[in-house]
Amino acid sequence: MKWKKVEIKVQPAAEEAVANILIEAGAQGVVVEDGPEKIGLAAYYHDHENFSAIFRNIKEQLAKLSSYGLATGRFEITVNITRDEDWSTSWHQFFKPLKVGRRFLICPDWEDCQQDERKTVLINPGMAFGIGGHQTTKMCIELLEKYAGQRVVKMLDVGCGTAILSIIGAFLGVQAITAIDLDPAAVAAARENIAINGVKGIIEVRQGDLTAGLNERFPLVTANLLPELISRLLPALPGVMSEGGLVILSGIIEEKKGAMLAELAELDFTLLEEKQEEEWISLVARKG
Repeated sequence: MKWKKVEIKVQPAAEEAVANILIEAGAQGVVVEDGPEKIGLAAYYHDHENFSAIFRNIKEQLAKLSSYGLATGRFEITVNITRDEDWSTSWHQFFKPLKVGRRFLICPDWEDCQQDERKTVLINPGMAFGIGGHQTTKMCIELLEKYAGQRVVKMLDVGCGTAILSIIGAFLGVQAITAIDLDPAAVAAARENIAINGVKGIIEVRQGDLTAGLNERFPLVTANLLPELISRLLPALPGVMSEGGLVILSGIIEEKKGAMLAELAELDFTLLEEKQEEEWISLVARKG
Protein backbone atom coordinates (compact mmCIF):
# COMPACT_ATOMS: atom_id res chain seq x y z
CA MET A 1 0.00 0.00 0.00
CA LYS A 2 1.23 3.50 -0.81
CA TRP A 3 1.07 6.32 1.74
CA LYS A 4 1.65 10.04 1.49
CA LYS A 5 4.02 11.06 4.26
CA VAL A 6 3.69 14.72 5.29
CA GLU A 7 6.66 15.97 7.31
CA ILE A 8 6.54 19.32 9.12
CA LYS A 9 9.25 20.97 11.21
CA VAL A 10 7.86 23.41 13.78
CA GLN A 11 8.82 25.45 16.81
CA PRO A 12 8.25 23.50 20.08
CA ALA A 13 5.41 25.86 21.08
CA ALA A 14 3.36 24.73 18.08
CA GLU A 15 3.94 20.98 18.41
CA GLU A 16 0.58 19.97 19.93
CA ALA A 17 -1.43 22.33 17.74
CA VAL A 18 0.20 21.02 14.54
CA ALA A 19 -0.22 17.39 15.61
CA ASN A 20 -3.90 18.09 16.27
CA ILE A 21 -4.29 19.58 12.77
CA LEU A 22 -2.66 16.53 11.20
CA ILE A 23 -4.89 14.11 13.12
CA GLU A 24 -8.07 16.05 12.38
CA ALA A 25 -7.12 15.97 8.69
CA GLY A 26 -7.36 12.18 8.87
CA ALA A 27 -3.78 11.10 9.55
CA GLN A 28 -3.35 7.37 9.94
CA GLY A 29 -0.63 8.08 12.48
CA VAL A 30 1.63 10.89 13.69
CA VAL A 31 5.28 10.50 14.69
CA VAL A 32 6.98 13.22 16.76
CA GLU A 33 10.76 13.56 16.90
CA ASP A 34 12.69 16.14 18.90
CA GLY A 35 15.34 18.14 17.07
CA PRO A 36 18.01 20.60 18.23
CA GLU A 37 15.88 23.65 17.38
CA LYS A 38 12.62 22.41 15.91
CA ILE A 39 10.22 19.50 16.42
CA GLY A 40 9.66 17.15 13.48
CA LEU A 41 6.19 15.72 12.90
CA ALA A 42 5.43 13.08 10.29
CA ALA A 43 1.85 12.13 9.37
CA TYR A 44 0.63 9.40 7.03
CA TYR A 45 -2.33 9.59 4.65
CA HIS A 46 -3.69 7.19 2.05
CA ASP A 47 -2.26 7.94 -1.38
CA HIS A 48 -5.44 8.67 -3.34
CA GLU A 49 -7.14 11.49 -5.25
CA ASN A 50 -8.42 13.17 -2.07
CA PHE A 51 -4.93 13.90 -0.81
CA SER A 52 -4.61 17.25 -2.61
CA ALA A 53 -7.69 18.56 -0.75
CA ILE A 54 -6.37 17.17 2.54
CA PHE A 55 -2.99 18.83 2.04
CA ARG A 56 -4.62 22.15 1.10
CA ASN A 57 -6.68 22.00 4.30
CA ILE A 58 -3.58 21.28 6.39
CA LYS A 59 -1.80 24.33 4.99
CA GLU A 60 -4.86 26.53 5.60
CA GLN A 61 -5.08 25.40 9.23
CA LEU A 62 -1.35 25.93 9.77
CA ALA A 63 -1.68 29.49 8.48
CA LYS A 64 -4.28 30.22 11.16
CA LEU A 65 -2.12 29.18 14.12
CA SER A 66 -0.29 32.48 14.46
CA SER A 67 -3.62 34.21 15.19
CA TYR A 68 -3.91 32.08 18.35
CA GLY A 69 -0.72 33.63 19.72
CA LEU A 70 1.49 30.56 19.20
CA ALA A 71 5.12 31.17 18.30
CA THR A 72 4.99 29.03 15.18
CA GLY A 73 7.95 30.42 13.27
CA ARG A 74 8.34 29.30 9.66
CA PHE A 75 6.96 25.87 8.82
CA GLU A 76 9.13 23.48 6.81
CA ILE A 77 6.82 21.07 4.94
CA THR A 78 7.73 18.14 2.69
CA VAL A 79 5.59 15.40 1.11
CA ASN A 80 6.88 11.99 0.03
CA ILE A 81 5.40 8.67 -1.05
CA THR A 82 6.25 5.65 1.08
CA ARG A 83 5.45 1.96 0.67
CA ASP A 84 6.33 1.11 4.27
CA GLU A 85 3.51 -1.11 5.51
CA ASP A 86 4.99 -1.34 9.02
CA TRP A 87 4.87 2.37 9.88
CA SER A 88 1.99 1.73 12.31
CA THR A 89 4.43 0.13 14.75
CA SER A 90 7.71 1.75 13.68
CA TRP A 91 6.84 4.90 15.68
CA HIS A 92 7.09 2.85 18.88
CA GLN A 93 10.79 3.73 18.99
CA PHE A 94 9.91 7.36 19.79
CA PHE A 95 7.92 6.57 22.96
CA LYS A 96 9.98 5.45 25.95
CA PRO A 97 9.16 5.06 29.66
CA LEU A 98 8.98 8.43 31.37
CA LYS A 99 9.14 9.36 35.06
CA VAL A 100 6.59 12.08 35.82
CA GLY A 101 5.87 13.81 39.11
CA ARG A 102 7.00 12.23 42.37
CA ARG A 103 5.39 8.82 42.02
CA PHE A 104 4.44 7.87 38.45
CA LEU A 105 6.09 6.12 35.51
CA ILE A 106 4.33 6.54 32.16
CA CYS A 107 5.01 3.36 30.23
CA PRO A 108 4.11 2.51 26.61
CA ASP A 109 2.17 -0.73 26.86
CA TRP A 110 4.61 -2.53 24.54
CA GLU A 111 7.52 -1.91 26.96
CA ASP A 112 8.41 -3.94 30.07
CA CYS A 113 8.35 -1.36 32.87
CA GLN A 114 8.22 -3.55 35.96
CA GLN A 115 9.74 -1.75 38.94
CA ASP A 116 8.82 -1.01 42.55
CA GLU A 117 9.46 2.62 43.39
CA ARG A 118 6.90 4.24 41.05
CA LYS A 119 3.30 3.50 40.06
CA THR A 120 3.21 2.41 36.41
CA VAL A 121 0.65 3.97 34.07
CA LEU A 122 0.37 1.92 30.87
CA ILE A 123 -0.43 3.97 27.76
CA ASN A 124 -1.05 3.00 24.16
CA PRO A 125 -1.66 6.26 22.27
CA GLY A 126 -3.21 4.54 19.25
CA MET A 127 -4.06 7.30 16.75
CA ALA A 128 -4.43 9.85 19.56
CA PHE A 129 -1.58 12.13 20.48
CA GLY A 130 1.06 11.84 23.16
CA ILE A 131 1.92 9.66 26.14
CA GLY A 132 2.61 12.38 28.70
CA GLY A 133 6.01 13.79 27.77
CA HIS A 134 4.88 17.30 26.91
CA GLN A 135 5.44 20.04 29.52
CA THR A 136 1.73 20.79 29.77
CA THR A 137 0.90 17.18 30.69
CA LYS A 138 3.79 16.84 33.12
CA MET A 139 2.73 19.98 34.99
CA CYS A 140 -0.86 18.70 35.15
CA ILE A 141 0.33 15.43 36.69
CA GLU A 142 2.45 17.28 39.26
CA LEU A 143 -0.53 19.46 40.20
CA LEU A 144 -2.86 16.46 40.40
CA GLU A 145 -0.46 14.83 42.85
CA LYS A 146 -0.77 17.92 45.02
CA TYR A 147 -4.51 18.62 44.79
CA ALA A 148 -6.22 15.27 44.13
CA GLY A 149 -6.68 12.42 46.56
CA GLN A 150 -9.15 10.64 48.79
CA ARG A 151 -10.99 13.88 49.57
CA VAL A 152 -11.92 14.31 45.87
CA VAL A 153 -15.05 12.31 45.12
CA LYS A 154 -15.53 13.27 41.44
CA MET A 155 -13.32 14.64 38.67
CA LEU A 156 -13.94 15.94 35.16
CA ASP A 157 -11.15 15.59 32.58
CA VAL A 158 -11.93 17.88 29.62
CA GLY A 159 -10.04 17.01 26.42
CA CYS A 160 -8.85 13.75 27.95
CA GLY A 161 -6.79 12.58 24.97
CA THR A 162 -5.29 9.20 25.87
CA ALA A 163 -6.77 9.49 29.42
CA ILE A 164 -3.44 9.90 31.21
CA LEU A 165 -4.81 12.46 33.67
CA SER A 166 -7.97 10.46 34.31
CA ILE A 167 -5.99 7.29 35.04
CA ILE A 168 -3.62 9.13 37.36
CA GLY A 169 -6.61 10.73 39.10
CA ALA A 170 -8.01 7.23 39.69
CA PHE A 171 -4.65 6.01 41.03
CA LEU A 172 -4.60 9.02 43.40
CA GLY A 173 -7.92 7.99 44.88
CA VAL A 174 -10.56 9.94 42.97
CA GLN A 175 -13.68 7.77 43.15
CA ALA A 176 -15.57 8.72 39.95
CA ILE A 177 -14.14 10.40 36.84
CA THR A 178 -15.79 11.66 33.66
CA ALA A 179 -13.39 11.97 30.70
CA ILE A 180 -14.47 13.86 27.59
CA ASP A 181 -12.88 14.33 24.18
CA LEU A 182 -14.27 15.42 20.82
CA ASP A 183 -11.89 13.24 18.79
CA PRO A 184 -13.23 9.68 18.30
CA ALA A 185 -9.65 8.38 18.02
CA ALA A 186 -8.87 9.84 21.45
CA VAL A 187 -12.05 8.34 22.91
CA ALA A 188 -11.10 4.90 21.58
CA ALA A 189 -7.53 5.21 22.91
CA ALA A 190 -8.80 6.47 26.28
CA ARG A 191 -11.13 3.49 26.71
CA GLU A 192 -8.36 1.04 25.86
CA ASN A 193 -5.90 2.67 28.27
CA ILE A 194 -8.46 2.76 31.07
CA ALA A 195 -9.08 -0.96 30.58
CA ILE A 196 -5.40 -1.98 30.56
CA ASN A 197 -4.81 0.03 33.77
CA GLY A 198 -7.69 -1.70 35.57
CA VAL A 199 -9.72 1.45 36.33
CA LYS A 200 -12.66 0.85 34.02
CA GLY A 201 -15.12 0.97 36.92
CA ILE A 202 -13.95 4.44 37.97
CA ILE A 203 -13.69 6.34 34.67
CA GLU A 204 -16.48 6.97 32.16
CA VAL A 205 -15.38 8.20 28.73
CA ARG A 206 -17.70 10.33 26.61
CA GLN A 207 -17.32 11.85 23.17
CA GLY A 208 -18.33 15.50 23.29
CA ASP A 209 -17.39 19.14 22.82
CA LEU A 210 -15.89 20.46 26.07
CA THR A 211 -18.66 20.51 28.73
CA ALA A 212 -21.65 20.38 26.36
CA GLY A 213 -24.44 18.16 27.71
CA LEU A 214 -23.06 17.80 31.23
CA ASN A 215 -25.60 18.16 34.04
CA GLU A 216 -23.29 17.34 36.97
CA ARG A 217 -21.02 19.44 39.15
CA PHE A 218 -17.47 18.40 39.93
CA PRO A 219 -15.12 19.35 42.77
CA LEU A 220 -12.09 18.91 40.48
CA VAL A 221 -11.71 19.73 36.77
CA THR A 222 -8.61 19.23 34.61
CA ALA A 223 -8.23 20.74 31.16
CA ASN A 224 -4.98 20.30 29.23
CA LEU A 225 -5.99 22.02 25.99
CA LEU A 226 -4.87 24.38 23.27
CA PRO A 227 -5.17 28.06 24.29
CA GLU A 228 -8.19 28.81 22.11
CA LEU A 229 -10.07 25.84 23.58
CA ILE A 230 -9.31 27.00 27.12
CA SER A 231 -10.75 30.40 26.20
CA ARG A 232 -13.93 28.63 25.05
CA LEU A 233 -14.04 26.50 28.18
CA LEU A 234 -13.68 29.24 30.82
CA PRO A 235 -17.22 30.68 30.62
CA ALA A 236 -18.68 27.18 31.02
CA LEU A 237 -16.65 26.26 34.11
CA PRO A 238 -18.96 27.75 36.79
CA GLY A 239 -21.83 25.62 35.50
CA VAL A 240 -19.97 22.31 35.94
CA MET A 241 -18.03 22.98 39.16
CA SER A 242 -18.96 22.65 42.81
CA GLU A 243 -18.59 25.72 45.03
CA GLY A 244 -15.03 25.69 46.32
CA GLY A 245 -14.01 23.26 43.57
CA LEU A 246 -10.61 23.35 41.88
CA VAL A 247 -9.70 23.62 38.22
CA ILE A 248 -6.28 22.74 36.79
CA LEU A 249 -5.71 24.46 33.44
CA SER A 250 -2.73 23.66 31.23
CA GLY A 251 -1.69 24.55 27.70
CA ILE A 252 -1.62 28.30 28.34
CA ILE A 253 1.06 30.40 26.65
CA GLU A 254 2.57 33.51 28.21
CA GLU A 255 0.86 35.90 25.80
CA LYS A 256 -2.58 34.59 26.86
CA LYS A 257 -1.98 34.34 30.62
CA GLY A 258 -3.07 37.86 31.54
CA ALA A 259 -6.38 37.60 29.69
CA MET A 260 -7.13 34.20 31.21
CA LEU A 261 -6.34 35.35 34.75
CA ALA A 262 -8.61 38.35 34.25
CA GLU A 263 -11.45 36.13 33.01
CA LEU A 264 -11.00 33.70 35.91
CA ALA A 265 -11.23 36.60 38.36
CA GLU A 266 -14.35 37.91 36.61
CA LEU A 267 -15.91 34.45 36.98
CA ASP A 268 -15.16 34.57 40.74
CA PHE A 269 -12.22 32.15 40.69
CA THR A 270 -9.26 32.60 43.04
CA LEU A 271 -5.79 31.75 41.72
CA LEU A 272 -4.03 29.24 43.99
CA GLU A 273 -0.93 28.29 42.04
CA GLU A 274 0.93 28.92 38.81
CA LYS A 275 3.58 26.67 37.23
CA GLN A 276 5.68 27.37 34.15
CA GLU A 277 7.98 25.31 31.94
CA GLU A 278 9.52 27.17 29.02
CA GLU A 279 6.65 29.07 27.35
CA TRP A 280 3.90 26.85 28.81
CA ILE A 281 1.89 27.79 31.91
CA SER A 282 -0.45 25.78 34.15
CA LEU A 283 -2.86 27.37 36.61
CA VAL A 284 -4.80 26.09 39.61
CA ALA A 285 -7.85 28.13 40.62
CA ARG A 286 -10.65 27.72 43.15
CA LYS A 287 -14.28 28.56 42.42
CA GLY A 288 -15.55 31.12 44.90
